This record gives sequence, structure tokens and C-alpha cells, in this order.
Amino acid sequence: MKGFYDINPPENLEAQILKKISRERFKTASFRLVSLGTLSLASLFGLVKSGIFLWQSFSETGFYQYASLIFSDGSILKNYWKEFAFSLVESLPLLALTSVLLISAIFIWSSAKALKDARLILSQT
Repeated sequence: MKGFYDINPPENLEAQILKKISRERFKTASFRLVSLGTLSLASLFGLVKSGIFLWQSFSETGFYQYASLIFSDGSILKNYWKEFAFSLVESLPLLALTSVLLISAIFIWSSAKALKDARLILSQT
């Protein structure tokens, strides 16, 4: 067992290990930046498409006509507020709203992670 403790590591071993860790972090951050950047662009495209779908859905369901009653005649709202509220909720395009919210959340999440990785890459170069 005496020979085991006589081994001396090279003097620059710590620097080599830290350099290798730094290289691996750079490669991982680069891969994540590419994949999350692609996801961000795809979700941005999806957000535009779902926004158009939401706009069309609002006009198809008649939501604007119900909502315009809020500003036109207050006495109708006072007397029939429950029916009005149910009609307004019933005309909401929930599928389009859900898709816009979901794609917005994906866009925000992926963009934030991509920016974090971009900062990491830029700080190492």
C-alpha cells in the first residue's frame, strides 16, 4: 500500500479539469441555445397563427356584438345581467384563447432559457 500514496498528480490537473468542465458547459449551452431558439421561433410563428385564429373566432362567435352592449344600453345590463353574462361567456372562443395562452407561455419560457444560454456562451468567449 505504500506505493499508492506516492503518486503525485500533475501540477496543472486542476486547470485541465476546470477547462474541460468549461468546454462541456459551452457545448451544452450551445446545444440548448439552438434547440430553445428553434422552439422560440416556432412558438412565435404559432403565436401569430393562433392570434389570427383567435381574431377570427371572436368575430365568428359574435362576442363583439355582445360586448358592444356594455357600452350601448346600461338599463338592459342592469335588468338582464345574468343572461348577458352567460351569453358573453358562452360566446367566448375558449379553444382559441387557450391556444394563444399556451403558445405564449411556451414562447416566454423558451425565450428566457435561450437568452440565459446566450449570456453563458457570450461570457465564455
